[in-house]
Amino acid sequence: MLKYYTLDLMLFLASGSAYLTPLMTSQYVYQVISAEHNYTKTGQTFCGSNSTNQTLEDEIVAREVSRWTFRHSLFLFLPAIVVGGLLTSWGDRVGRKVVMSVPIIGMIIGGIMQALVMLYRWPVSGLFVAAAVNGLTGYYMTMLIQGNAYLSDVTPNEGRGKRYTILETILGAAGGFAGLGGGYWINSQGFIPISWGAVVLSFIALCILPFLPNPGKESFDGVNPGTRDLTQDRYTSHTNAHPNVYETRDSGKEGFDEVTPATRGMIKHRYTTHAKEHDIYSNEYAQENNENQTESTLLLSGRNNSSKESKFRQKYKFLDLIKSALRVYSSEYLSCDECFGPDPNIDRIPSDYRCKHGGGIIRGKVWRIWLYLLSYFLYMFVNVGVFLFQSMFFLSYPLCFTPLLLGAQLAIRFTSVCAAPLVVYLFQRLLNLSNQTIILVGLLGFFMFPFTMSIATETWIVFLATSAMIVGSIAKPFIQAQISSLASQSEQGAAFAMLSSFEVLSFLLATICYLEMYPATQYISHWFTWIFSSIITAVPILLMSIVWVADKKTNRNRTNNQDDGTS
Repeated sequence: MLKYYTLDLMLFLASGSAYLTPLMTSQYVYQVISAEHNYTKTGQTFCGSNSTNQTLEDEIVAREVSRWTFRHSLFLFLPAIVVGGLLTSWGDRVGRKVVMSVPIIGMIIGGIMQALVMLYRWPVSGLFVAAAVNGLTGYYMTMLIQGNAYLSDVTPNEGRGKRYTILETILGAAGGFAGLGGGYWINSQGFIPISWGAVVLSFIALCILPFLPNPGKESFDGVNPGTRDLTQDRYTSHTNAHPNVYETRDSGKEGFDEVTPATRGMIKHRYTTHAKEHDIYSNEYAQENNENQTESTLLLSGRNNSSKESKFRQKYKFLDLIKSALRVYSSEYLSCDECFGPDPNIDRIPSDYRCKHGGGIIRGKVWRIWLYLLSYFLYMFVNVGVFLFQSMFFLSYPLCFTPLLLGAQLAIRFTSVCAAPLVVYLFQRLLNLSNQTIILVGLLGFFMFPFTMSIATETWIVFLATSAMIVGSIAKPFIQAQISSLASQSEQGAAFAMLSSFEVLSFLLATICYLEMYPATQYISHWFTWIFSSIITAVPILLMSIVWVADKKTNRNRTNNQDDGTS
């Protein structure tokens, strides 16, 4: 599996380019607007009660910059909401590498256009064209989501949460280096060298992409070991080690992951009976399996087959990409054309049965996956929104941070992300927590960040609140892992397509909401936006608690059925 870490290197470089772009754009727009108003902020300070030192020029420039930033966000995120979802779903048909290349190419073209605008001093509106190019090619979030879908193809269910966390750590490192190094680069050499540097990083990432290994037969087939044991005896020893059915963890204590050998024998016998009763593997399905065997390799290789060319062309229809994404979030059936055919009779499939490719039926899947999706959206909404205004908050009264303190706060946040894999190891190996419990703990840590900030009047309180992200940063990858576990092997792109659209939507709404809310609520309280953020973060905790309770109930029922079967 070490060879698949080529993906991390590629995304590290692309992320560095993506993080440098908004850093350049915001400072360049501020500089241009300030020059138009014959204004410089030399000697200005916002560190006064109720901003008493803030001049009229400050207000004019701030409003103008906010307006240009808002327009830039619209050109970037509105097309990315639609295109990102379609591209991610398309990855199930043409392969992950093809789709990942599209946003990288868009970043290269957009970066060149941005560099030309800054080099020749074209109007600031030229940056909107560069933003539109990025948005129409899916932008950076589409590349990340497609990278997660690729990891789902090559990583067992029980290992996806940890693998996503490692990737998040690498991306956080890229953001930290880009933030610290980019600011120094702009101050020392201006905007032009760093603009071309961002283009070079994207180009190197594109050059690395062809060397990304194709998931082959040796890679994971998309089903957790506990389920695979129900259909293939050769995975029996693997199942004894990891007996979970729904969870992506093997803790054996919480959620859907407690299946004893005795229970497993009962389930296997029950599914065998169901298979005979409903004739799941009839000659009709066997014939469909042979017809669809070549088609199923598209996900892994991305190559077409001339004998099925007309059939494949039908699958590239625009509406079909949307329907495939919606089907994942509206049906308890997990599609698998190889085992059940393209148009199966769902009533004939036994309840809670999953084939070796992850296809089958999961009762309660629809409401679970929507609660995960909504929790992910609210998490990203607050996470993005906080970054938009926290620097203004730290620089203003009553904290009055110096650049050194701002750098220290950023360093703590960066260290928190890098420490996430160690926290995951502690929770999984030493505390033996299930995925759902890890999500709840992570969301509680994330809640403590804005909640503690809402009472921050001293520097040490800010640092204490930022330290809570050591735990808070692990919620995102594990929510992604749970969504991935509720989709079959052929549905990973479709599942992440909706996730991609919601992530881009969270960026757009957070930009609009937080940039308007923070200055508009200063007369109420300097901490009002933090209070609002803590209220929003409490909602995912409630939603994930519902899933946690439902998992416990399902586990209890399974235990009772086991007792009834052995008595």
